[in-house]
Amino acid sequence: MLRSWVFGLTLLLLANTGAIANAVTWQLSNPQILAQGKMYAGEPDDTEHLLERLNATPEQKQKMQKIHAQYKDRISQHKQLVRQAQQQLQQLLSSSASQSEIRQQYDELLRLKQEMSKLQFEIILEVREVLSPEQRRQFADIMEQRRRNRPR
Repeated sequence: MLRSWVFGLTLLLLANTGAIANAVTWQLSNPQILAQGKMYAGEPDDTEHLLERLNATPEQKQKMQKIHAQYKDRISQHKQLVRQAQQQLQQLLSSSASQSEIRQQYDELLRLKQEMSKLQFEIILEVREVLSPEQRRQFADIMEQRRRNRPR
């Protein structure tokens, strides 16, 4: 079953070019969302429903599963690194650490987030090739509806 944050996030980012940076930044800045693998806070994982709405073929579903399998471990490891870096930064902020130490940890967190963003962008490019132009348009419409309806 295709239940992964990779697919959901990837399709979210396909909706339009301008949303890529904002969606990745938002997702990465919310570790609880990142850890849950949901596109938006409080949103159920409805990847299967989404694939149905896009009339994905069995071949497309299989290709999505292959992409998910290819990136699953790397994404999981990277999420863990981001969480650890966030925790370390939080600990430094509440300790007597110097500003220099705190800045170094912050820079490390930004570097890890940028790596995660690049990895997610690679997934986007691969998933994009699986969808037809019509499916991309349909998905953009679905994501625009979700964007308007999500809690702020």
